[in-house]
Amino acid sequence: MEKTLPTVSRCLWFVWEPEVRQVSSLLYCLGEEANDVLASTNITEEDRKKFDVVLKKFDEFFGVWHNIIFGRARFNQCNQLPGESAEKYISELYRLAENCKYGAMKDELIRDRLVVGILDKSVPATVNGLWHNGGEGQNDHQAKGCRSGTRTRIGI
Repeated sequence: MEKTLPTVSRCLWFVWEPEVRQVSSLLYCLGEEANDVLASTNITEEDRKKFDVVLKKFDEFFGVWHNIIFGRARFNQCNQLPGESAEKYISELYRLAENCKYGAMKDELIRDRLVVGILDKSVPATVNGLWHNGGEGQNDHQAKGCRSGTRTRIGI
């Protein structure tokens, strides 16, 4: 216990320092390019003195971003695997579509990918009948119908 206490106290000094010093210490620890990165975020001089704001700007800059082109390629290449249930395949299409930024076209593109990628080639007729230009908000209901129709067709 005695060995860890000095280590903890050396780390905790940071919490009690003024925000300006916390920001300076953070920038120093991040290295030479940290100032350039922070400047590229269009942070104001006043916000540059606030540790939480600076930290948020770095989180935004270095945050997780999705490669839309790669995500769309994965979505468009997704086919049902042998032995994979229609339910699991449809869930996978919805999961992959989340990172594609398809907007209002998302449900239609999932439908199109389902028609092309499903193994049971009699299913596209079922999908077409269930998903034919449904009204706004109909797609979840239609997807459920498609799932149950697919289960029936492929014996699930």
